[in-house]
Amino acid sequence: VGGDLGFFKKNQLGDLAGKLFALKPGEWTGPVSEAGKYAIIKCTSFKKPVLKSLKDSEPEIKQTLLTFRWNKFRKNYADRLKKEFGVKVFTKKLNELNLITKVDKR
Repeated sequence: VGGDLGFFKKNQLGDLAGKLFALKPGEWTGPVSEAGKYAIIKCTSFKKPVLKSLKDSEPEIKQTLLTFRWNKFRKNYADRLKKEFGVKVFTKKLNELNLITKVDKR
């Protein structure tokens, strides 16, 4: 399909990080597979990492903490529904839907 992936950090790429961060600007990967799909990726440039102050990082830190709290709340709520009402999650079926994230197998 094509498109610009933009900039990303090594820790956002999983197994692809080694291949992509070994490229120099202008170089292409061979076909790489991710989540059952194939891509050929070109490195256009690198940005040097920037060390941010605590004050500048505050919005990102708050969002991260909020996300952790929300995920904990959702898990506790789902566990309560499973226990109280016998709710059953069919993880195999959910994972077949090709959602962005895979369902935890708990």
